[in-house]
Amino acid sequence: MTAVPSASGQLSAANCTNGTYFNATGACVDCPSFSTSPPASSTILNCTCNVGYTGNSSSGCVPCNDGTYVAASGNTPAQCTCNSGFYGSTGTCNACPSNSNSAAGSSDLTNCVCNAGYTGPDGGTCTACDMGTYKGGDGSAACVDCEAGTYLNITAGTVCVGCPSNTNSPSASVDQVACICDAGYTGPD
Repeated sequence: MTAVPSASGQLSAANCTNGTYFNATGACVDCPSFSTSPPASSTILNCTCNVGYTGNSSSGCVPCNDGTYVAASGNTPAQCTCNSGFYGSTGTCNACPSNSNSAAGSSDLTNCVCNAGYTGPDGGTCTACDMGTYKGGDGSAACVDCEAGTYLNITAGTVCVGCPSNTNSPSASVDQVACICDAGYTGPD
């Protein structure tokens, strides 16, 4: 990369632009691959690995493994941490079991919790809630029966459906046909 000489006609670090540094031969040169630097950088040590890369800019920045990331740029080797939906350590991440998720940076299988509509132990098998039951949030809580006056005709439900006006149903109902007319009302059940 070419820099514009100063008023005195000499090159200096002050002439180096973003992504370059002033080297020992008196020139502004590009930072190594996958790294950058602020303007006026005077050494390769000012080049830092980009977000998503780890290593040292003077020895090389490499991308994090699949399922991992580094959230900030830096010029020292950083441990890539796991993305959400993964768990692990030292840059090796495993996907959470089916129908579960984890926060970014999770290191243990038990950080994987069942999604809404599924139940099971943290880090274990997550089973869909049966029809007539639901679970509205993530975690290991059990599925609960739909309240009276509601039904749910799908598995893995997160919210029950209310019966039509002037009808009611028993708890844990699995279809709208369970909604029957209230006393004093007529119509198809």
